[in-house]
Amino acid sequence: MLIATTALASTIKAPTIGEDEGKTTLPLQTTFYRPLNASSNELKVYLAQLVAKYGGNYYELYNVINCESGWKPDAKNPKSTASGISQFLDGTWKQYCEGEKKDPYAQLRCMVKMFNDGNKKHWECFKVLYN
Repeated sequence: MLIATTALASTIKAPTIGEDEGKTTLPLQTTFYRPLNASSNELKVYLAQLVAKYGGNYYELYNVINCESGWKPDAKNPKSTASGISQFLDGTWKQYCEGEKKDPYAQLRCMVKMFNDGNKKHWECFKVLYN
């Protein structure tokens, strides 16, 4: 008996950045499990999806993350409790965020929310880059 499996594919229009015509369509990822050791490319796509959905400045977020962790989800500051792709301190994480602090996707969601709520100055790299 031969059993064949096929992957179901659906056509969903991916969100775009901005309201202008001609903007690049973002790829829509529909994974049910997101690994904690995600690649920097996967995380950059996820950040773009978050910005497309919730608003914000992709390049500002991108540059702060690049400065803070170099897009490494396992980055750790030896002089503080800052860790992860967004370099959250334990206290900041508890105050503003939900989920597992080690999860880079949770860190990106919280960072976008904090930036959109005007809490950008929690990041030293934001102060250095934009002040």
